[in-house]
Amino acid sequence: MSEGIPCYLLEPIQRTRRFLRRYNGDSHGQCPEGHGYHDAMVFLDEVSELDEQGQERTTGDNWPHDDPHWPPSCACGYVFQPGDGWQLFQRGLWRRADTGKIMTLDESTPGAIWHAYWMPEKYYVDGQYLICRCPGNHDWCIDSRAGNRN
Repeated sequence: MSEGIPCYLLEPIQRTRRFLRRYNGDSHGQCPEGHGYHDAMVFLDEVSELDEQGQERTTGDNWPHDDPHWPPSCACGYVFQPGDGWQLFQRGLWRRADTGKIMTLDESTPGAIWHAYWMPEKYYVDGQYLICRCPGNHDWCIDSRAGNRN
């Protein structure tokens, strides 16, 4: 008999990790690294989700292109060109309620459960929209209608 997977709650902590990302999906062939397009990201910093004026931080092409931290190439060896995509990219941080460990949702393991607060309220059943990380990094929307129902 299987022991099962212990579940744990993730709580948002109003901090984000920011990355500088370069990508190209329109030309120069398909990337053999699994994405189908050329893509690379490097860690920049960890900051509050709000800027100094109390506004939500923005993402996109709004970071100086001469910053030496930008990734120069994709893992496959493709060297990014000036016309390729530039993106200040961010991942929100979450705290495990049971251990206090800080992580992004990408870093969570099977058993993680979080409230997807960004979902429209019309999808909430009981004031929340819960998602559980399953084995194989598949996310199960607990509060969603099953896809195999008519």
